[in-house]
Amino acid sequence: MTEQPIITNPLDHGLEVERIRSSVPKGGAYAGWQSLDEIYTAKKGFPLVIYGAPHSGKSVFMLNMCVNLSRQHGWKHLIFSSEQGTVADLILEVAEIYLRKPLRIYTERGNERLNVATEAEHIHAQTWVAEHFRFIDPTHPRCQHFTLDDFHTWCDEAEADGFAADVTVLDPFNDVEMDLPRHGGRQDLWLTSVLKTARDVAMKKDRLDILVNHIAQQQSTMVSERGKRFAPPALMNEMNGGVAWSRRAFTVLLVYRPPGNDQLKFGKHKVVTAESESWVICQKAKPKGTAELGQAILYYDKESGCFYERTDPSDFTQRLFAGDLQSKRA
Repeated sequence: MTEQPIITNPLDHGLEVERIRSSVPKGGAYAGWQSLDEIYTAKKGFPLVIYGAPHSGKSVFMLNMCVNLSRQHGWKHLIFSSEQGTVADLILEVAEIYLRKPLRIYTERGNERLNVATEAEHIHAQTWVAEHFRFIDPTHPRCQHFTLDDFHTWCDEAEADGFAADVTVLDPFNDVEMDLPRHGGRQDLWLTSVLKTARDVAMKKDRLDILVNHIAQQQSTMVSERGKRFAPPALMNEMNGGVAWSRRAFTVLLVYRPPGNDQLKFGKHKVVTAESESWVICQKAKPKGTAELGQAILYYDKESGCFYERTDPSDFTQRLFAGDLQSKRA
């Protein structure tokens, strides 16, 4: 068998070049919100980085998007998330997002909810979650110290057990142990190496592999019109790990929660925000055709744990949940 040459002549790829030249660029899958669809579509075969400040909603946004991709396309997800509570807490959260109503009988203050899901809805939701999701238990001894290679091994184990994930989630990425001695004690060299591995594995497995990250530190704060202190949206080089993310990562989404029902001033620009408003900002877009730089505005419903959107920002009664609007893309 003749080994494929590593150096290729452009003329040897003429048919493939012509096929690409004359075809419509393929975007990714619709993730459920029309406003997000303007800047991001979910593309298997590539990593996605989601990051934000503490309490910005990055993990719940990630869970919402996973539920949307299952609703829209039947995708399956393998999730490691160590900051959302136990696996049982995660299962309940995903089920509530799916039902768009609470399953927990009591509020955090011990008050009984009136709009809690019925027992039949509970059973239906648990069955649906079991069909589309698997969770890696963060309390398991194997999860106390692990590398990115270990995480990929767990993904392979799930596949060998009959659960082939379309999406994997590593949340948060800083739970991964850094092997600094092999990289001269430099975090940037280690991160450059593991992000290349993440890219290569996602491509090899044809998966959407989501890495959830924090910002390194809170930026200098600003003051809103109502006197609330807040930090502006982070930049990619402010992520935990620094500029290696902007160099090695594929699509990068920042989840940002501005002060709600307020007016913010960024230089000469004034922005009026609504209650429960969240911004999803695409700061890096790769591969071509699947994403573009820009911003989507969503709103968070705390009772159901779901994000919704509005076609008319001035209509505060409008609540269009994921799937209520279709993609505008051809």
